[in-house]
Amino acid sequence: MSISDKILEEKTICVFFIKGRNALGINTYAYIAVPLNRVEAFNKAQKAGNYNLHEYGNVLKIGIGEPSDEVKREMFEKYQVQHDNIVYFE
Repeated sequence: MSISDKILEEKTICVFFIKGRNALGINTYAYIAVPLNRVEAFNKAQKAGNYNLHEYGNVLKIGIGEPSDEVKREMFEKYQVQHDNIVYFE
C-alpha cells in the first residue's frame, strides 16, 4: 500500500447512524465517524454486540430516544447521513 493510500484510509471517514439500547436498557441513538481503516473492525464489533463506540471512531452526536429533526438535518447536511440506513446495537 502506498503512503498516499494509507493516508487516505486514515483520513476518510464513514458516518454511521446507530440506534439501540445502552447498558441500562435505555433507547439511544448515536452518529459515529469511523475511519475507513477501522470500518471492518467496527462492523465485526457490531455483529458481535456489546461494544464501545469510542473505540472505533469519533462519536459526533449521542442521545436518548430519537434524534430531533434538527439533528437529522444537521447530520444530513454535514455528512449526508441517510436515516433509512440504520445500524442497531445492543
